Amino acid sequence: MPPEIRKDLREALRESGERVRKDSETKTSGVLASPKSGAGYRVVVRARGVNVEQSLRKTTGLRPDWGKAQMRRSLIPSLEENEQHIVGDALKATGQIEDFFELQARWRGSGLLL
Repeated sequence: MPPEIRKDLREALRESGERVRKDSETKTSGVLASPKSGAGYRVVVRARGVNVEQSLRKTTGLRPDWGKAQMRRSLIPSLEENEQHIVGDALKATGQIEDFFELQARWRGSGLLL
């Protein structure tokens, strides 16, 4: 796959993750904790997918359920609320890949590509 298509795919996935991150940041900062905790979310695009992760280290350890609370009250609801956007972005990105491979197949069929 050409680098420009790979770059476009990663960028589309990052945009989807960024949408969830912003929504989660708002929910975490407003209800659950200080704005600092919500600002610690970051988007990571890997070969297996996109993750929205907490980049801040544990500070006190007084809330052993803090990770669960972040997941239940901000991250998972944000993912569910943005599901339609994420699916649309993924379909758009995979459509670009599909177009590339269809074009490759046409070129091979016509004898223009070795």
